[in-house]
Amino acid sequence: GLYLKMKLGYSDELMGKSIARLLRSYREFPLRYFVPNKIQESVINEIERGYLNGQKIYQVIVTGANGMGKTALETALICILSTWNITEERYHNEWFNKNFVRNWRYKRNFWLFSTPSSLKENILNYLLGYLGPLKGGIIKYHVSKDGNQPKMLTIYDKNERINAITSFKSYEQDADSRESGNVGFIPLDEPADAYTYSQCLTRLRMGGLLLYCATPLCTEPYIKELVESKKRGIYSKQF
Repeated sequence: GLYLKMKLGYSDELMGKSIARLLRSYREFPLRYFVPNKIQESVINEIERGYLNGQKIYQVIVTGANGMGKTALETALICILSTWNITEERYHNEWFNKNFVRNWRYKRNFWLFSTPSSLKENILNYLLGYLGPLKGGIIKYHVSKDGNQPKMLTIYDKNERINAITSFKSYEQDADSRESGNVGFIPLDEPADAYTYSQCLTRLRMGGLLLYCATPLCTEPYIKELVESKKRGIYSKQF
């Protein structure tokens, strides 16, 4: 408000109206105002690089300390890829105005892996915070639960047709529950065991992105091999 008044010469009335419009816009769709930090921005650019290289399946492996914003970025990407094609341009977040977002060529069927406590207490809060309120927001969505655990996030277009589905997966779930389905994007939040990792690659067989964000303190050897890999389709960033 002080900037509007001192630098731009706004009157108190005009300043009040401008702030009210900004707050109303933010409440409608908070994701529009997400600003990545430097690390998150570099990950977005790495995803773009992999997409433009044209691999059918590609992986972006991000390792580093806690507090870098890995989970915040994973959930923002879920929301961006679930809504970009059904929202007006004025609601688009320019930080994500990339080829892989504008021209997403994979299924809008996503899996998001984490621990049960993180899914319930952290990840779901991020997602709903980005999407905004059901009443007064611009995105129509529904969260189904299994008991107190989130099970699925469904995004609808303006005609109430399903546009994107995100299934919440726990590392503690029965492995058989991950034996079917074709998925276009899978964020792995924290290290997964080797079998879960291989299952995810199988589910991406029609093409897609695996985003592996982890703070690997005590992990299986395959993660170190992935980070150091020079294989085609694997892009790793260490922070």
